[in-house]
Amino acid sequence: MSATRVVVMNASLNVGGAERTLADLARRLDRRRFEVTVVCLYEAGPVGEALRSEGVTVVDRVLRHKADVRGFLRLVSLLRRLAPHVLYYNNQPLTQLWGWTAAVLARVRATVTVFHFASRREKAGRGVLLNRMLGRRVDACVALSQAHKAYVSATERVPERKIVVIPNGIDVGAFSAARDARDEVRSDLGIAPDRTVVSIVAQLRPEKNHSMFLRAAREVLEWGARVTFLVVGDGVERPRLERLARELGIERDVRFLGTRSDVPAVMAASDVGVLCSFGEAFPLSVLEFMAAGRPVVSTEVGSVDEIVLPGETGFLVPRDDAAALAVKLERLITDDGERKRLGDAAKRRVEEHFTVERMVERTEALLEDVTGRSGAGATGRQTVIVVGPRLRLWGGVNTHVRTLLSGGLNEAFDLVHLEVGFYEESASRAKRLIDGLRKIAQLRKLVARRPGAVVHLNPSMDTRSLIRDLPMVHVASRRGARVVVQFHGGLMDRPKPMRYGWVRRAVLRTLERASLVVVLSRLQARSISSTLGASERMKIQQVPLFLDLQPFEARRRERPERDLPRSFVFVGRLVQEKGVHELVAAVAALRSDGLDVVADIAGAGPDESEMRRRCDALGVGGAVTWHGYLGTESKLDLLARSDVFVLASSWLEGLPNALLEAMAMGLPVIVSDVGAMAEVVEDGVNGFLVPAGDAGALADKMAYLVRHGSEAAAMGRRNSAIATARFGLDSQVTTWGDIYTRVSRRSAQ
Repeated sequence: MSATRVVVMNASLNVGGAERTLADLARRLDRRRFEVTVVCLYEAGPVGEALRSEGVTVVDRVLRHKADVRGFLRLVSLLRRLAPHVLYYNNQPLTQLWGWTAAVLARVRATVTVFHFASRREKAGRGVLLNRMLGRRVDACVALSQAHKAYVSATERVPERKIVVIPNGIDVGAFSAARDARDEVRSDLGIAPDRTVVSIVAQLRPEKNHSMFLRAAREVLEWGARVTFLVVGDGVERPRLERLARELGIERDVRFLGTRSDVPAVMAASDVGVLCSFGEAFPLSVLEFMAAGRPVVSTEVGSVDEIVLPGETGFLVPRDDAAALAVKLERLITDDGERKRLGDAAKRRVEEHFTVERMVERTEALLEDVTGRSGAGATGRQTVIVVGPRLRLWGGVNTHVRTLLSGGLNEAFDLVHLEVGFYEESASRAKRLIDGLRKIAQLRKLVARRPGAVVHLNPSMDTRSLIRDLPMVHVASRRGARVVVQFHGGLMDRPKPMRYGWVRRAVLRTLERASLVVVLSRLQARSISSTLGASERMKIQQVPLFLDLQPFEARRRERPERDLPRSFVFVGRLVQEKGVHELVAAVAALRSDGLDVVADIAGAGPDESEMRRRCDALGVGGAVTWHGYLGTESKLDLLARSDVFVLASSWLEGLPNALLEAMAMGLPVIVSDVGAMAEVVEDGVNGFLVPAGDAGALADKMAYLVRHGSEAAAMGRRNSAIATARFGLDSQVTTWGDIYTRVSRRSAQ
């Protein structure tokens, strides 16, 4: 098949976030599959000239002015000559109008518009009316986040089925390479080594609200902090802002640097990044500060809350609230440890979610999809065979598979469930073996009937699960399927067979046959690499579990406020390793100290009878309620009635679904410092970490929350914010849709 011809069009490519994103796309689309021409309606601009110097075909000065009819006819002629399969353009009104109309007259097969802007559309006007009229007629619209998608659908009236979410991405390597320039840049600017540098990188336009930055800077400087504030960028607002700095008396501590070609180096020289905009779609400067390992304080606008996780990678403040910005800056300026912690987490988040490579891959898939050149089958829907446990049972993996199959993914993919892994406790080894072989045969037939299918396996890192599921990797891959192996609980070095070198080598070769290995945590990724050895052929990606947050939000709003927490809840399988004994012992200790606490135990399992006997022996049978297995609604009602979630597990948890549900309900949590739980629970911030098996330490933390109700409530609020930002079903659709698309596209190639 010949290359897909793509025309990337914009009014011009001056310095700006949207322009740099289009340029990254133009230079990085796979030249084996795409033939790219960039068309600038006016002059190419600095970014366009840079593309031209790199060998990208750039055509500019097609129009002389907005109403240039002859120029429009030249554009139609140009498109007819280039004969692109797809026209990809920005949603600026001029580009929208001339681009779509010319594409229709030139009979371009497909049109895609990318909505890089949100703030400029907040007022009704010609731009909104034009977007509403033309947005329905293009083949696809690109939104930059889930919040942006909702905005495009509601405000621009674009049908949801046409909107594809592709977040901006940046070249992380450029910011890593610039680290060594920190001292040189600070020296060139005359900044002393002991001064903290706070920077804002944005064009000097009214909507960027640099006035808020300067007012906050004055408050910080009035506290006596040794800080230099850098304003990077240029624009019509510069004279007014320089005058404002003089009026505020801070001109000696504020540097207006203008447009810089070394932005990564300037960010490396900074300690904190700031964004003060009245509105944004998906700001690149925030991603860039984070890629440089710098925490960001931003106004809570647009999709920023999908990038910056409050208290994890930076902070969010209300729009135009200089006092709130100053408070957060003062906190970061005075606490080097927190600044480094947030900066390191920010860098990891960009590396995991917002790379330019991922943005380009998603866009390539979209371009091939809208032109019908992706090699998809007649139905146009990719088959995904999800291999996992029985849906009606209760457990983290069951819930994960259930949300995959019932969420928005089934609108874009043909999802098929192959049930595996449920046995009665008394089932013999022979029965398990026979059933496992039968499931392998079923998978083989499914793959044979669906050429090019993606097979999504969901094992845990335990012996039984590995023996059952890993042979399926060989069966599916040999039949032409692409395999995704998603590990849930456990660590790779814990199964006993991993003591033998030949077993480790066999598992490594098996995982190398998979297109992707997905883990829930960094700890699991490290355990795979350290146990099996490094391998360039084994691709690993970290993806959390996701939840339908709507039921949690509704119940959270209805929860009564309590001055002091007293009800502690456990949700999970009743086995010794889950820490129920420790919870009951802690309840007994607190009640003997005069604290009126109770516990609710939800779940079932083989050790339930022994747990009940021990509870009665401790004399707290009346304070502990055993609910057994609960359906989804009853479980949510129980969480809503509870005050604190407890999971003092000694099992190496991956990312327990019950923990995420408790966070989504807005509960503070007390969990053991095992597995990956420490990756979502920060001790003393949104909960407490305790040693596994230590009932005394658990009791101490429970008593602390009982006596400090305001801190418990604050932890709960942080947890609900974390759940909303990281674990919603919208993120699941985007993340797994991206994975399935990338993996299937490799299959087509």
